[in-house]
Amino acid sequence: MLFRSKKQAIDRLRDFHASLYRLRILDPSCGTGNFLYVTFDLLKEIEAEVERNLSDLGDKQVGLASELTSINPSQFLGLELNPRAR
Repeated sequence: MLFRSKKQAIDRLRDFHASLYRLRILDPSCGTGNFLYVTFDLLKEIEAEVERNLSDLGDKQVGLASELTSINPSQFLGLELNPRAR
């Protein structure tokens, strides 16, 4: 996708990053939690790519992300009824 300006590209990347933070992932039969772990790892990779792109565009706020604005384990929820599966 082409943008008219760097500012527009930076704004779109920031919006995308914010949408990543708003995601909530539920595994209703999590067992050992492998699905949640792999999903967390992949989202962290996407987040790192977004931050690299922001840095490449010259965004000065890259690296200022705190736990409040980055992917974190509180976004991942799992349920398991079978105690042996846990």
